[in-house]
Amino acid sequence: QILALNSLISSYALSVLYLAGVKFGDRQMFATGVMSSIVFVLMSRARALRKLAPSRPAKSVFARAQFASLLGQFAVHIAAIIAGNALVAPHLDARFDPDVGGRYVPNVLNTVIFVLTTSLQASVFLTN
Repeated sequence: QILALNSLISSYALSVLYLAGVKFGDRQMFATGVMSSIVFVLMSRARALRKLAPSRPAKSVFARAQFASLLGQFAVHIAAIIAGNALVAPHLDARFDPDVGGRYVPNVLNTVIFVLTTSLQASVFLTN
């Protein structure tokens, strides 16, 4: 579920928002990748509890409860990204023209969306 949510958040930011002019820099992508890798390694090294839970975990991410949780979290995260994008729009330079094919140029929109998506990915790790 963690991987699915992080993939959905990243794919939205890298595809749909790309058309709106949002791009991430190499350093930003490197930092996000390193953070995710470190957290996944730490999770894989976690020790099992001495006493097991009385109920079994879901066998698939497509189980009804798991899938509903996945869709609910994804909806909240997409709403947060859309709200962040809408709140930043008035603060963009009047000459801002999204250059889809151009190179990365730092601006307030890129920074806000990067911070927002990174914090959303961190919250996915913390809550799941």
